[in-house]
Amino acid sequence: MVTAAGASEARFSLIPDPIPDRPLTDEQCPRMINKPIEDSALFGENDMPDWRLLKDFLAREGPISKPQIMRLLMSTLSMFSAEANLVQIDEPICVVGDIHGQYADLLNMISKAGEPGSLNYLFLGDYVDRGIFGIEVCILLFAIK
Repeated sequence: MVTAAGASEARFSLIPDPIPDRPLTDEQCPRMINKPIEDSALFGENDMPDWRLLKDFLAREGPISKPQIMRLLMSTLSMFSAEANLVQIDEPICVVGDIHGQYADLLNMISKAGEPGSLNYLFLGDYVDRGIFGIEVCILLFAIK
């Protein structure tokens, strides 16, 4: 007779990683932050978000307030409204496929391909579905914009 606990253990055993490209030890786990980021630190003097600060803050699961998100969304909306529907992007360019709410993958891609500003990025879509960090992905992409 198999117990419920035994069945769970059998069903949820870990599958070995065939390509160990994401090793993470307990010492490397980022410390979570409970204190919200200050508006003056996030937006600075020119009212543009500091995307590098935000990237690290969100990686440590720091909370962003609703007014900060609304401010970022309104700024992004005005930028998108001012742009044409079709824009020309100069080289060098990094074309990025579906992110699916995988914030860690987005950070890994930025660290390997290069920071925005050193090259241009073209994100093709599917930012939020499937992964649990869809809001963080969108917030960072809006801040980079």
